[in-house]
Amino acid sequence: MRLFAAAAAAALVMVGVADARTWRIRPGPEAEQQLQTALIEAEPGDTVQLGRGRFELTGAFARRRQRHHPRRRP
Repeated sequence: MRLFAAAAAAALVMVGVADARTWRIRPGPEAEQQLQTALIEAEPGDTVQLGRGRFELTGAFARRRQRHHPRRRP
């Protein structure tokens, strides 16, 4: 019975991993919208991966960062 329970648990873990999604976001004019979509729609086990480069966040992400993490003046 223990063997069956262990096999069932392993099958559930494998199914969960098989359903995991990787969201790949590359820099560019659509990056901010793609990132927002990925962060909203990602489910447990998913990965949001940012490509190499510079991301210009000008919308809600930029405003939140400034409000919660004000820059220190030198």
